[in-house]
Amino acid sequence: MSWRLASVTRGGKRWLTLTADVFQRRPLAANIAAGGVFGGIGDALCQLIAEKRTEIDRRRLGAMVVFGAGYVGGACTLIYRLYVKHTASSARTLLQIIIASAVVL
Repeated sequence: MSWRLASVTRGGKRWLTLTADVFQRRPLAANIAAGGVFGGIGDALCQLIAEKRTEIDRRRLGAMVVFGAGYVGGACTLIYRLYVKHTASSARTLLQIIIASAVVL
């Protein structure tokens, strides 16, 4: 049994290395793909588990995949780059968000 675990661990390390490489070389494309996949998985699980549907609404699923890919994967990736570019550090950005949240509340 331990040889199977070792084999899975090696395969997992290869997968993580490959994934990390893709996200470093092509961050926008990788984030668009990941946003679409996660949006689709999340909506499918929501429909099946939370809403207890017997069939998945394909039109809604497609809309969530497009939204996840376009907005979460694409637009947010580009917007968050601007945050880093226009602030001294990510810690400063986090502090600004916390202060702004406290002021609004």
